[in-house]
Amino acid sequence: MWRSLVAHLTGGQGVAGSNPVIPTSFRFWGSTRDPNCTNLTTMPRHVLYLAVVLLFSACGSPTAPGGGGSAIQSLLDNSTPDLKVNGVTVQPGSTPNVGLGSRLTFHVEHTNSSGEVLRTGLLIVRRGVERLDSCAVTPSGAAGADFVSTTIGAGEEGQTVRVFLLGGFNPDSQRCSLRSSPRSTQVNHANVQAQRLLVTLAVQ
Repeated sequence: MWRSLVAHLTGGQGVAGSNPVIPTSFRFWGSTRDPNCTNLTTMPRHVLYLAVVLLFSACGSPTAPGGGGSAIQSLLDNSTPDLKVNGVTVQPGSTPNVGLGSRLTFHVEHTNSSGEVLRTGLLIVRRGVERLDSCAVTPSGAAGADFVSTTIGAGEEGQTVRVFLLGGFNPDSQRCSLRSSPRSTQVNHANVQAQRLLVTLAVQ
């Protein structure tokens, strides 16, 4: 049925694939179809488009099953970042200039009021490489924090360094579900349900 809707929306011709072909007109027991009743083949495209939009709205977001993504996003947005460059505070969401040898410290506090176990982590993207340098677990009703300290090194001139706060619900409090493996600094994106860009640093 989905293939048929797509074909009609794009003006193409439906092709029978692995799914059984679904008829676009129906006949009920002992009755004849009303000729004035519109079927899918004659239904205006804007009506079909509206039906598809309503279908996706009813199903919800694929990245946030059960509304979990929006709940985590709210927690991340309400967190309290303390971002410093060489001991000087920079504002979240800003793009300050930094030089080689600059000392960066990022400390983010949050309160988990979701009713679920929350995993958070600080992700630093530099030279196009992602590195998850912290990963914390916060039970429901508790306060948590993430902390990272690093230095701008040689070879980063003209680059940007971006810092993200990641979040995801996970009942397993014994491991960091945001990591691809227990001791890895790579991100398991399948378990990231929300993120917040904290700061973008321009290296001079």
